[in-house]
Amino acid sequence: MGGKHVSTVGLVALCGPTCGGKTSLARMLIERWGSVFAPLVTTTTRAPRAGERRDVDYHFVSRFEFEEIRARGWLIETDEIAGQAYGLQHADLKRLHESGRIGVVVLTPKGIAPIREACERLGKRLVSVYLGATREDLMVRFLQRYRADSEDSATLYANRLIHMLDEQPAWERAAEYDIVEKAYGDETVASVLERIQAQIVEDAVWVADETAMRVRH
Repeated sequence: MGGKHVSTVGLVALCGPTCGGKTSLARMLIERWGSVFAPLVTTTTRAPRAGERRDVDYHFVSRFEFEEIRARGWLIETDEIAGQAYGLQHADLKRLHESGRIGVVVLTPKGIAPIREACERLGKRLVSVYLGATREDLMVRFLQRYRADSEDSATLYANRLIHMLDEQPAWERAAEYDIVEKAYGDETVASVLERIQAQIVEDAVWVADETAMRVRH
């Protein structure tokens, strides 16, 4: 059967603890299938990390600018992590919807419900994914990240570690997720990708090549 396939999914939201693999999976989806997926850019008060690009990886703003954006009602949802504010803007979601591609975003459980409602108002569905790992694996990844980071201070990493140990263990049960992978890592990447694809189009066979994800009916 000919014709272009259109998914009812408008956004894939990735949630999970620090060093759980969310950003890597988001990058993988976008780099492998750029004609299908595009990033939904988060607005944040934190400083850029090495290699991050303004308005591509994040909208980097001051705390004053963030509060102005929030006061104007431009944010779908907001959260605070280790003293830094994060949020998604209505305008970014609308632009993504008009592009015809499926958005990919990393967020906390607090953002799942409001971003789901925002998608539904656009006639689209949210697929939420929780990526977890063992406490030991998270600590190893966290220490590796700290060792490789020559920019951020030990104090900032200490705050992130406190948040990871005190707050984030409850995230697995803090929202209704469409996909849950409690042991995300190299061995389970393929499985998670397959489950995301199945959520996007349950009655199709997906064929992937180097540049695009195609649907064969």
